[in-house]
Amino acid sequence: MALTYKGANALLDCLTGRVSTYPNTMVYVGLSTTAPNVSGGNVSEPTGNGYARVLLSKANGADSEKHMATAVNGSAANKDVIYFPEATGAWGTCTHFTLWTAQTGGNLIGYGQLTTAISPVNETVPIIRVGDLVMGIS
Repeated sequence: MALTYKGANALLDCLTGRVSTYPNTMVYVGLSTTAPNVSGGNVSEPTGNGYARVLLSKANGADSEKHMATAVNGSAANKDVIYFPEATGAWGTCTHFTLWTAQTGGNLIGYGQLTTAISPVNETVPIIRVGDLVMGIS
């Protein structure tokens, strides 16, 4: 996983005491058919056909609202299957996940390559399998 400049700046401000908490209390996961970049560009999210970002985690929420395992040694992976809305048409081959500050719009704060690409078609429920969304800081 890579942080965008916006994500890295927010994390560094938190780690260095410039702010007391990370500013994003809810993080949404999306999909991209292209590899995003650190500037937050080159994101090709599917459009239409039932596509929507989904909640990845909610700070101070119930465990059921946190789909990532606790980080160990600078790395974390999803502990739950992440379900997207049922596709009503093809979304293309989604090779990357994206992390956003909002369900629509918002800022891209991180991204990474999926372990297994997803190619949703009509009447399928796209999922990210347990362990396929891996994040690490090195």
